[in-house]
Amino acid sequence: GENQMPNICENELSIYADGDDQEALLKKLTKQLESEKSVFDFNKLVPSPDWDNTPNEDGELPVIDEDAPKFMHVKKFPSSGKSDDRWYNWNCDNWGTKWNSINADREICEYGDHVKYTFETAWAAPREILIALKEQYPDLQFNWFYRIEDWEDCGFLHREV
Repeated sequence: GENQMPNICENELSIYADGDDQEALLKKLTKQLESEKSVFDFNKLVPSPDWDNTPNEDGELPVIDEDAPKFMHVKKFPSSGKSDDRWYNWNCDNWGTKWNSINADREICEYGDHVKYTFETAWAAPREILIALKEQYPDLQFNWFYRIEDWEDCGFLHREV
């Protein structure tokens, strides 16, 4: 189910630039991916809707669920009392995983032609994020290795996408 602890997928993404024009692109991408929360924020590439201001099919906005523990930030709809879990399917469909990157780290090589990211995701490698990177930055080269906990699965995402 949605609430059990997911298997963690480790991601290692290397992005290479070939020549000065591409190095400028790589710098731009590195800046684009960065947010207050993370050096690799999926929202900066494929922004998720602002669910708090997106009405559901009844035209209602979600409100804080007063019965849920505060730290969980659970939102529900007034009429139906249903939890607002629209983010879950949206993230899976548009990012390829249910959560944003976890524990993201970034290493910029001194020559400026190579950046390496390591981060974790829930259950799977975020396919759609790589698709978006390739669409938005077709001139850069992406090498993406992933490994799901206990070697349940591993591979090179850039060969699959």
